[in-house]
Amino acid sequence: MKSLWFPMLGILLLLTACQPAAATMAPMISATNLPTVTLLPAATETQAAPTPTETASPLAFCSPLQGFTQAELLARISNPFDPPAPGSDMPHQGVDIGDFDPASAARIAVPGRTVQAALPGTVALVQPERFPYGAAVIIETPLEDLPADLQDQYRTLEAWPSRPPNDPLTCPVPPEPFQWDEESQSLYILYAHLGSTADVNVGDEVTCGQALGTVGQSGNALAPHLHFEARVGPAGARLDSLAHYDVSASAQEMAAYCAWRVGGAFKWVDPMGVLSQIL
Repeated sequence: MKSLWFPMLGILLLLTACQPAAATMAPMISATNLPTVTLLPAATETQAAPTPTETASPLAFCSPLQGFTQAELLARISNPFDPPAPGSDMPHQGVDIGDFDPASAARIAVPGRTVQAALPGTVALVQPERFPYGAAVIIETPLEDLPADLQDQYRTLEAWPSRPPNDPLTCPVPPEPFQWDEESQSLYILYAHLGSTADVNVGDEVTCGQALGTVGQSGNALAPHLHFEARVGPAGARLDSLAHYDVSASAQEMAAYCAWRVGGAFKWVDPMGVLSQIL
């Protein structure tokens, strides 16, 4: 028995030596030895992070027909933009948008829908029934208010060639010279063939989406629609009334019509560039 006891005693001593010493064991964490944590003061109004400097909001673009999205406008184009050679009075220098009866498969255009400003700006013309544009409104928006891509496009328009002396369009010298600012440029949008015009006057400031009138077929229009025409020209122009191809048109009205259509001071631009900005 003694011969077995001594080897067993040796094994027990060896196992005891392999246990870690009490001094090297990780200390127990208790409420009395938690690490110290410094709490930050709660945020107050005076300690809130500074807000970024406010910047001007981007220019708003609105549908020229109340209740229509861009896709719906494009689906209702009854006559697209078809620009003639610069200086020619041949159509079609704008885009026609019809309000089609949804219950008709024949795309019958109906009058009455509200026409509204596609851009904020200043009223440059409020015209009663005059041929060929009919009842119409023009809104002026300074070029510097437009998005950078449109500014770059509109500021680099080429000068129009001189009109030939035998041009059949009658363009008298205006009895009262036109007044505008050649040093600055603006975008002008014409809303024509209106059924009625809203209570706005030349010089009024209008907002994006403000009512300008209703869809009609005044002037040279065979069916109710909105004629939407865009031009870039000198700032501050007030042409009063545009009329031609009618014995009742005065010399001042014909001169204004020529200045707008063929004179070169107001260059047509593709109105789809404006419609493409509408959400």
